[in-house]
Amino acid sequence: MKNLRRAIAFATSAGAALLGLSCSGSVPADPSPSGDDRATATASPFSNTDSPQPSSQGAHLTGRVLNESGEPVAGCLIRIDGDTREHAIVSGPEGEFDMGISLGSHTLILTCDPKLYAETRVAVEVPGTEEITRDFTVQTQ
Repeated sequence: MKNLRRAIAFATSAGAALLGLSCSGSVPADPSPSGDDRATATASPFSNTDSPQPSSQGAHLTGRVLNESGEPVAGCLIRIDGDTREHAIVSGPEGEFDMGISLGSHTLILTCDPKLYAETRVAVEVPGTEEITRDFTVQTQ
């Protein structure tokens, strides 16, 4: 019985350590909701701090996600198509986002509540190291 308690205690502490490691990074870039279990992404207080930071060869992209009426859309997952680092951010309560993006041409993928909005792909050109501000509009289903 004593060995069983030790095994359970070890497994619990190892699981907690792994959970801590897995929760310390950025939002996964492709949560791949499917079927009827689709969950709406919720804004995280860590969205802006966990986003990829601009390097010496990139820019800082800020803006908002808006619906067709110009109202902010919170909880949208924003990721860079083809980004192997798998960084993504979630738009805040006022639809705001803040992320680092490298130089060149990119496609941003905005995934909001799938019951209300279609996935949106937007081309973004980053010509040099700078601050870029751009708002994106998502279309209703």
